[in-house]
Amino acid sequence: MTDMNRSSSTPPRAACLRALAFAAVAALVPFGTAAAQEEGYRAPSDEIIRILDAPGLPNLEVSPEGSWAALLTRPGMVGLEDIAEPRLHLAGYRLNPRTNGPAVAGRAPIESMELIRLGDQGRVPVTLPPGAAVEYVSWSPDGSVLLLAMVAERGYELWKLDAGSATPSRVGAGYLNAAHGDPCRWMGNGREAICRFVPEGRGPAPERPRVPSTPRIQDAEGEPAPARTFQDLLQDGHDADLFEFYFTSQLAYVDVASGQTTPVGAPAIFDAVTPSPDGSHLYVVRTVRPFSYVVPDRWRTNDWFPREMELWSRSGEMVRKVASLPLEENVAVDDSRSGPRGVTWQPGADAALVWVEEAVGSGGGAQDRVMRIATPTDEPEVILELEDHFDRMAWTRDGRGMITEIDRFPRRAASWTRSWLVSPEGDGWSSRIVDDRSAEDRFGAPGTPVTRGATLLGEGDWIFLQGDGVTPDGEQPFLDRMNLRTLETERLWESDPDRYEVPVELV
Repeated sequence: MTDMNRSSSTPPRAACLRALAFAAVAALVPFGTAAAQEEGYRAPSDEIIRILDAPGLPNLEVSPEGSWAALLTRPGMVGLEDIAEPRLHLAGYRLNPRTNGPAVAGRAPIESMELIRLGDQGRVPVTLPPGAAVEYVSWSPDGSVLLLAMVAERGYELWKLDAGSATPSRVGAGYLNAAHGDPCRWMGNGREAICRFVPEGRGPAPERPRVPSTPRIQDAEGEPAPARTFQDLLQDGHDADLFEFYFTSQLAYVDVASGQTTPVGAPAIFDAVTPSPDGSHLYVVRTVRPFSYVVPDRWRTNDWFPREMELWSRSGEMVRKVASLPLEENVAVDDSRSGPRGVTWQPGADAALVWVEEAVGSGGGAQDRVMRIATPTDEPEVILELEDHFDRMAWTRDGRGMITEIDRFPRRAASWTRSWLVSPEGDGWSSRIVDDRSAEDRFGAPGTPVTRGATLLGEGDWIFLQGDGVTPDGEQPFLDRMNLRTLETERLWESDPDRYEVPVELV
């Protein structure tokens, strides 16, 4: 990660790729002894430099209420100073131990920002600290504040930027644990965020013992099991200790205005922490031992290390055990593990939790089923049983859901797809098919519902659909709206035939 105190004598950010590009050309030309003895970095021609330094497309982060947008620019090249940072390979992750964040992986941090007032297109250039590197930006629910994770010499710092302001400021004094995933989530009140911090007084990382305390033991039980070669696996007990050391966090509420932090719960390896819409509960997933030497912590949509899935009160007491998932080393790479998955709070409800699980013992040949609890203390109810594999779901603010299944997992291998609209009806749920077609029929694809998180974007009975618009003459991306009562659709926008345009964000 980029050092906030980067020296001016450091090679330019594009030096790495320039050097490689030059080397590819130079390899074709025999050099004399003098050339072979030259040291240092050599620049290619101006034409190659212009190509490598050409700016890429910026990212646009629009505030939830649609009044502001943050234009985020990353350099096209990853700098040599970033590549030269220390790196640990642990359980499928690549970690920078200096920052307790991800090691550089082909994407440079944000180096410049600009706020755009969408009403009149007014622009506010943001002044970042000298040499700053920014990651993990997130708007507050009301669009008044932008949270930033700033990479500093000792780790990730939490900063904020008020909408319309040109200068961010630091929030609190601790360092975020950015080992994986977003380190902070906004609470529904828009005043607080819950963040993962490096535990105070953590101390130095475990040192590798001269002699291992125990041998590494792996059992072959004589049963056939799928196997694949994974990168960055844990190799021994010391690696397991390092994984636990760097990934353990202390949760804390942060008052964004004052910077006051309030710890909640005990330190743990938190795989997920999401607050309920009303802020009364937390859905928490903890990673626990034993760890594995043959599979990573996570692969695609599967979590393979053991997980404790829990509902906590706001103060950190567990009020419900959702599931305890054991270590899974024998699940096929493209299959789903047992237990709840895709767990999320239902938008529009105070604290209703929805998830999908394997339909074991349900009868009728169902593969998966979508479940729900209306409150953290209620009994689970079945929303919909699926003949095939669950793919995704999203919800309107008034409690209706769009659920999609596919005949083969993962999606890229599917040949058939089916989407359902589910609605609460009496003491149960009604369902109707919205889309039922070959997944290979790109010409007939009606588009994908536009979402923000797990929320279907729309107005009243209408939701928005975005699609590629495949035609015999090429793609013409489009934006439609669909009525959830009549299923009629209306074209709102379509790309011109002589150019390729796609919607970036709905505001």
